[in-house]
Amino acid sequence: ELLAKTSLTLQQGKQNGKNKVMFEHSSSEPPNKEDDVIPEILKALHSGSHHHVVVLPVFDLSDYTKVGYELLSRMSIKGFEVADDFFRFCLEHNILTLVDHRCFEACLAAGTIFPPEMRRHVNLFPSTLINIPVEHLIKALPANSLTHSHCIEISEQQIIGDPSYLIKPVTALKEAGILVAIDDVGFGRSCLESLVLLEPDVIKIDKKCVMGISRDESRAYALKRILKVANSLGTEVIAEGIE
Repeated sequence: ELLAKTSLTLQQGKQNGKNKVMFEHSSSEPPNKEDDVIPEILKALHSGSHHHVVVLPVFDLSDYTKVGYELLSRMSIKGFEVADDFFRFCLEHNILTLVDHRCFEACLAAGTIFPPEMRRHVNLFPSTLINIPVEHLIKALPANSLTHSHCIEISEQQIIGDPSYLIKPVTALKEAGILVAIDDVGFGRSCLESLVLLEPDVIKIDKKCVMGISRDESRAYALKRILKVANSLGTEVIAEGIE
């Protein structure tokens, strides 16, 4: 609740010209313009309107061929164009699983335009994997999908505590021929335990681990540690932000 109030106050400060200190009184609060639009935003998120999908290509660096795409959800609602913002809003209003599942289905539908051999990467929150039966997620895949044509990415930054609670749904996805990736590895609080326990098919190195690596020995050392784990697990590695 505190973070939700802080987020709204921060937005008001930015809209009023930035470079200022904003605070909120718990008593005699003035009417908040945000309260007027929240029902409309919730309605749009529930219905899936104002929602669209963007794609990022995935390349094989051995020959620079395009091998797949990552499909990402975006909103055209003003102030919620960035995914982190509208997912945070969903979390604050207890609709994260609903919206994440809707985004997942939209990304799967958008991925049908690509050739069958192209791999589709789609994202899911760990909480969605727990709250929605894995069988429902598997059934959402297009009919006649090739084995390993889809990869579900789980952000390591969203894995809270002991990652063993994800072993069962991750195993079920793998048995259904779906690849599993751990995303945002190396972002700042990487837990090698999650990589070892979940044995992902793909490890995605966060761009903060890659950018400036030629000039930062500590960053290079950290990446080498992750790569050693990947090699021992036989896991494919994707680096973000190298462009």
